[in-house]
Amino acid sequence: MSVRSLALLGAVAAILGLGAAPAQADPKPGVMASPRLTIQQAGGGQCRLTVLTSVGMAQAQAQYQIDNGAVARIEVWADDLVYDNRLLKAPNAALTASRYGSGLVVTAQPTLPCSALDEDRSSNLDTEGDEIYVKVVFDGPGYPRLSKNSNVVSGRW
Repeated sequence: MSVRSLALLGAVAAILGLGAAPAQADPKPGVMASPRLTIQQAGGGQCRLTVLTSVGMAQAQAQYQIDNGAVARIEVWADDLVYDNRLLKAPNAALTASRYGSGLVVTAQPTLPCSALDEDRSSNLDTEGDEIYVKVVFDGPGYPRLSKNSNVVSGRW
């Protein structure tokens, strides 16, 4: 297993709280849990976004989805007063069939220039900082398209 895979599994375990009492109930079958977004500066002007959510289903159903072409994609959005704007589409997220009752686990850790998260592109408008969220979109065989927005993360990028 690669170092990146181990790091991603560690992040998933930490966010899911594996080995500890669950922070929230598992999503109902066919429902996507609210995605959780964190943003960390990775050095060199790069920011790493960590996204985690799950779609409620049995482990066997989750494995079927993975084996038969299900995909989840991450879109990075800027939260604005007038209208939200999409900053970018990240590569497809990783899908895992959970043994812990969460169903189909969706994880992503895209790294991008922190300047890409500057929603205003101008210091004159940047009095409050930047507000970023992600939209997770899931497409799987036999399921309607599911999408849900994450929490909003504020900062100055």
